[in-house]
Amino acid sequence: MSWAEHREESKLIQSTSAINLDSSQSSSRLLDQVIRCMVMGCQDHSLGTPASFDHYHDEFLHLTSMDRFDHESPIYRYFFSLLHANKHLCMRGTTFGDLVRMNSVKTSQSPIDLSEAVDGLTSRSFDTAVPQKIASRLLDTVSPQIMRKRLAVTKNRHVGMAPSRARKGDVVCLLLGYSVPVVLRNRGTDFEFLGECYLEGYMDGELIEQHHVEDFILV
Repeated sequence: MSWAEHREESKLIQSTSAINLDSSQSSSRLLDQVIRCMVMGCQDHSLGTPASFDHYHDEFLHLTSMDRFDHESPIYRYFFSLLHANKHLCMRGTTFGDLVRMNSVKTSQSPIDLSEAVDGLTSRSFDTAVPQKIASRLLDTVSPQIMRKRLAVTKNRHVGMAPSRARKGDVVCLLLGYSVPVVLRNRGTDFEFLGECYLEGYMDGELIEQHHVEDFILV
């Protein structure tokens, strides 16, 4: 899949749920949840060493607070293009762009090390002692070649990362015997499996505890 095709597939469609317009939650807490979604809860994977949430959080704020960013790495250009593509996404009464601006902090820290991301997809560090950068981690998460996820918000205003094929009206559920939430599409008499998703606060079986169980057919 080309970048142009991926961009079209990920066209932004807003939630029209009234509950998603409630902006009672603090912006800093919401941004924390969004960053955690972007890095899929800091879970390990085969392409690098995971870092702590604080590592990803601080690096995100550092990058988004810079007055200029001239680094030529394709990974970092991709990172900022993804932020731009999602800037109008409304989450709990606040757009993602406004959320970033409200939490922007001018930093006096020394420049962050960008050596991990130089040549795009093939440049990732394989040193097990080196934590992965947030831009590289996010590329793993959203790239059409790897996890193929996209930032999303549910009708009940939960934030997460859904399969790139997901559309407004698809449903999130937890299949019995399955360890993570999945996204399904209602086909009338049955459901189509679209893929796994990351839903902040619902990665340890909470969906089963809070919702009813029903039988249906997967195709």
